[in-house]
Amino acid sequence: MILSASVPYFTVNKKVILTFYLLQIILYVHILLLIIGVLFLIVGLAGIFIPVLPGIPLAFIGYIFFGFSFRFFSVPIYISLVLLMVLSIVSDWVSSSLSAKLAGGSKWGMIGAFIGLIMGVITGNIFLLLTFPFIFSFLFEFFSTGKLKKSIKVGFYAIVGLIASVGFRIFVYFLMLVIFFYGIVRR
Repeated sequence: MILSASVPYFTVNKKVILTFYLLQIILYVHILLLIIGVLFLIVGLAGIFIPVLPGIPLAFIGYIFFGFSFRFFSVPIYISLVLLMVLSIVSDWVSSSLSAKLAGGSKWGMIGAFIGLIMGVITGNIFLLLTFPFIFSFLFEFFSTGKLKKSIKVGFYAIVGLIASVGFRIFVYFLMLVIFFYGIVRR
């Protein structure tokens, strides 16, 4: 039999071609979701140390992208991640104020530490983020009680609370990482 141009060597089913293209698209979407998830985790890790970025919430968004990529939807895992995220956010705002209170400061020292923390975050400068809680809690405590030594102690404890908060965020970040990947491996 002589082959002519009208008789193909083989026939390809259109469904096979369509399936091949759909699999390629799914692979590209999977890779895109992984890349977006990794970027959110990296920015989230940087956000632990950079005051302007909300580190733990960004990391949580990264875990959502990973969940879509791996088709992983475990309600208990995501509930635990949300609870850790909320706990981290609350501890950020309360840590300086509570540590000022633990130093024996008045409510004005706590208010000053809280205002100093907010002002430090607004400036976006790491130096001001570390010094404003000290300065504001010191000034508020000094003007309310008139005791210099106690005011310095309250200001110092406000900084210690802020540093403890960063340490807690690091702990929560890696705990979220372990919980999420444990859930993926366990399924």
